[in-house]
Amino acid sequence: MNTRYAYCYVRPVAITALLLFYFIIHAYPQEMNGLDHAGRRHGKWVKNYPSGNIRFEGNFEHGIPTGIFRYYHENGKLRVIMKHTEGNAEASAEIFNEAGIRIAQGAYLNEQKSGEWVYYNEEDGKVLSVEHYRKGQPHGIWKVYYPSDTIVSDLTEYREGEKHGRWRQFFADGNPRTLAEYQNGKLHGNYIAYYANRKLLNTWQ
Repeated sequence: MNTRYAYCYVRPVAITALLLFYFIIHAYPQEMNGLDHAGRRHGKWVKNYPSGNIRFEGNFEHGIPTGIFRYYHENGKLRVIMKHTEGNAEASAEIFNEAGIRIAQGAYLNEQKSGEWVYYNEEDGKVLSVEHYRKGQPHGIWKVYYPSDTIVSDLTEYREGEKHGRWRQFFADGNPRTLAEYQNGKLHGNYIAYYANRKLLNTWQ
């Protein structure tokens, strides 16, 4: 191969390599925050705060969140981890405060709170309350705990967003404080209150 031919051969190859490198460098940002042919979010998405810190990151499949999404406080600490199941019908969530301490966990169904949600004390991580939801509304038993997280201070039953069933309050030693029943959000029957020594305080109707 003579020198002139080699020069003519190498030059197009070098130009092609440079063009390919340029394309890769400038096309990469387009791979994120992209849309499909219908204008729906598709692929890797990252959004930032005005400060430049990441607000959230995750993947979409033709407009549907899929896999793990991470949301951040503006200080950079993790705020929420969302784990989407296939088809996006359900997603589990863990929520953190700005110090990175877990304060809640639960699940969503069709983007509404569903099933059991647990809330934690930000200082020691003990359980503060346990709630139950259906279609985003309170449904089932809700419990609020004393700081020890072993003794219930308040127990309420809900049905489709309204108090329905038992309502109980307890002293710190577990003894009953008040007993009542609800139906469709309204008190029903007797309302009974006790002293801390378990003696009856009064009964109302």
